[in-house]
Amino acid sequence: MPPLPVILVEFLLAFGAALFIANATAIVRLRREQNWPPYRPAGMADGELQEMSRTASRGRPVPSRGRILIGLVIGLSVSLWSVATLLNLGSR
Repeated sequence: MPPLPVILVEFLLAFGAALFIANATAIVRLRREQNWPPYRPAGMADGELQEMSRTASRGRPVPSRGRILIGLVIGLSVSLWSVATLLNLGSR
């Protein structure tokens, strides 16, 4: 049975990889729909923006670009940190 620290690091690796893959998938989906980068045109009211984003994404709201990029960075950081920790634990 693996020790608890190894299980926790593997959990963090899975969590970081899932976060990175989910946000990368969001970018691919938005690029495929030619809605990348998501933006708010100047002078557009909130109601018009929501209507435009729902129409452009077939009924789904468009996520913000900053939230997607932050999710990518956090997911990649946690994954790399977990891999480095696993390699360090394995070399003992």
